[in-house]
Order: sequence, then structure tokens, then C-alpha cells
Amino acid sequence: MNLKKTIRTLIKIFLPLTFGIILLWLLYRESDFNLIWEKIRNGVRYDIILFSLLFGLFANIIRSFRWGLLIESLGEHFRMKNLIYAVLGNYAVNLVLPRVGEVWRCGVITRYEKIPFTKLFGTLIVDRVMDTFMVGLITLFIFIFNFKFFESFFARHGTLLTGFQAMFNSVWVYVVLILFAII
Repeated sequence: MNLKKTIRTLIKIFLPLTFGIILLWLLYRESDFNLIWEKIRNGVRYDIILFSLLFGLFANIIRSFRWGLLIESLGEHFRMKNLIYAVLGNYAVNLVLPRVGEVWRCGVITRYEKIPFTKLFGTLIVDRVMDTFMVGLITLFIFIFNFKFFESFFARHGTLLTGFQAMFNSVWVYVVLILFAII
């Protein structure tokens, strides 16, 4: 048995596990676990949680298929289960270190599917840009098709509208928008 390989494996397992335990202890050291357990036993509707988890799982599987279409367009081949696992793992990593999950996702597929990291990262950027575009489009449609609601809301809360107008009078807003567009 190779001692160096064994030590490396132990470090890969125990270092993240120890780090996770320390983080959990720091987060929950002052919590009242009896109160939490009481709320879990009596105040949680597990049917709603299960239903929402199924929708979340389905959405992530669809995101994997969509990412797979982008990768396929580059002429690369992969196993779909690895893409699904990478997308699901992406969100787990993001819980610990936000935005690191995307890099991790590309790294995992590079390791298991031997697709160049730069190609994967490019598809990831396209995927995120399209996500942002679609959210903006949905928001625009919501605003257009519910214009009466927003009109009456801003009529009742005039200071909000004044604040929005003042925000767009600042030159810094336009500088940030231009920098964002350039990036």
C-alpha cells in the first residue's frame, strides 16, 4: 500500500469534513436544539417540503440537459449522469463558498469527461448570461402585463418612485451599467 496515496486520500476526506464540522459548530453553537427539534416534529409540513424538493430536483435536471446541449454544440461527448451530478454538486458547493460551485462544476466534468476546462467555462458563462436575460425578460413581461397593479402601487407609495428617479439621476448608476455591459 502506498503511504503517500493513503495520506492524500485521508486529507481529501478528513480536511473538508473537519472544516464542515467546524463551520456547523460556529453557526449553531448558540442554538436551542430542543426548540428546533420541537418545531421540526410539530410545525413542519413534510408533504410540502417533499413536493418542493421534487420541483427543485427536476429544475436542476433540466439545467443539466440545457448545459449538455451547449457542450454538445462544441462537439464534445459526455455521460449525462455526470452532468446531473455536477449541477447538483454545484449547489452544494455554493452553500459553503458562494460562486465557487460553478468553477467546481466545470472542474468535475473536466476530470471525469476529459473536456477542456476553458470550453466548459465558456458554456457556463453562456448559460448564466441566458439565465440573466430570461429573468429580465420575465420581469419585463410581468411589469407590462400587470401595469395597472404597479401604477396603483406607485400611486400609493410615491416616495418609492421618487427614490427610483433620484437613483437614475446619479452618474454612477450609468457608470456601473456601462462597466457591467463591458464585462
